[in-house]
Amino acid sequence: MAIYLLIPLISAAIGWFTNYLAIKMLFHPKKPIKLLFFQLQGIFPKRKQFFAHQFGRIISQKLIKKESLKQKINNEETQVLLREEIMKEAQVQVDEMLSSNMLFKLAGSQLRTQIEGSIEKMVDGMLPKMTSRIDQKIDNLDMETMVSQKIQNFSNEQFEELLMSVIRKELMFVEFAGAVLGFLIGLLQVAFIIYKPL
Repeated sequence: MAIYLLIPLISAAIGWFTNYLAIKMLFHPKKPIKLLFFQLQGIFPKRKQFFAHQFGRIISQKLIKKESLKQKINNEETQVLLREEIMKEAQVQVDEMLSSNMLFKLAGSQLRTQIEGSIEKMVDGMLPKMTSRIDQKIDNLDMETMVSQKIQNFSNEQFEELLMSVIRKELMFVEFAGAVLGFLIGLLQVAFIIYKPL
């Protein structure tokens, strides 16, 4: 009777272990090992260059498009924010300049108003030119190559950690599913042994 209980448990252990081993072989061995007539290496380390190109292509074509970046920079909210930040910094510089020079102190608030007015005009003229130059930089940006090279420069350990940070739970589910399926197959074997026709 105990054998009937052992069969599903052994099947579950085999199901879990085979899935665990298959998952490990996605990443290991990291460097090729020669075995008689073939080489053994984990799929991800072996094809890292291919995956790097694919990630680069997907990110540049599907996730972060140049037009989306340009729209984000050129929208009114970003332009107002840029203007405010530049004006804040300019006012700090004007304050320092006026407080450090006696002649400026004597000139009073009228000079401050004139300087700030001039800066505002200058900033309003600069912003369109700045955003245009940023647009040109974005157009010249080769995001696919950038992402691809970054991933190719990862060590195999870093690449594994990158992938595992995304798919760790799913791989654990695959291991668990192997154990459950193994257990169910073990139960079917027990049922077949007990109820097989004579």
